[in-house]
Amino acid sequence: MVIEAIITKPRSKSYNAIAVELAHLWKRSNNELNASLACKVFIVDLFKSPQKIGMTMNINNYDAKKGVIFYRQYLN
Repeated sequence: MVIEAIITKPRSKSYNAIAVELAHLWKRSNNELNASLACKVFIVDLFKSPQKIGMTMNINNYDAKKGVIFYRQYLN
C-alpha cells in the first residue's frame, strides 16, 4: 500500500506521526486492506516549500519517505 500526502497548512506533528496516522486511518477505512502488513507514505510539504506547488507529481520531490509496519511481531 502506498500513500502520497500533500501538506498545505502549518503542522504540529512530525512526519513520522503523520505517516503512522495516515497509514492506520487508510487501513481501517478500506476493508480490502485489512490483510496488509505495511505501508509506504510519501510526504510533500508545500507549506515548508511553496515552490513545489507545480512539481508535486515528480518522484524526487518528496520531503519525506516513511515506512509503516502495522504488526510489531513482523520486526526482527
